[in-house]
Amino acid sequence: MKKILILLSSALFLAACDSGSSEPTKPYNSLEVNQESYGDKWAFATDKVELQCYKGGAFVEDLTNNTVYGLTGLANTLKTNGKKEAQNINGSTFWKDNPSTGAKISLSPFTDEALTLCDNKG
Repeated sequence: MKKILILLSSALFLAACDSGSSEPTKPYNSLEVNQESYGDKWAFATDKVELQCYKGGAFVEDLTNNTVYGLTGLANTLKTNGKKEAQNINGSTFWKDNPSTGAKISLSPFTDEALTLCDNKG
């Protein structure tokens, strides 16, 4: 009976120590954003993305297939140096065309928001 009590106490203690989060801690700050909040300024081919800051570089992740793209020069350098797995957003179908101008929709609002995450390190 004493062994059962000890086992039960140990199990309860371990359960209490569990943080309750099954998600692993990410090595970067991130924020999910969606098309609804940006309207016509939405620059991506999917309805929802995750903006990321990793070591000062701004990234965007396509949440439909988990492909990450660099948004800044530093992000592309981190990619090139093997510090973060990412694709080049230039020429990708993920980055939408602007039907009015024939150019691409500006990435500036997304780059700015991702870089804001760099300032929020904790």
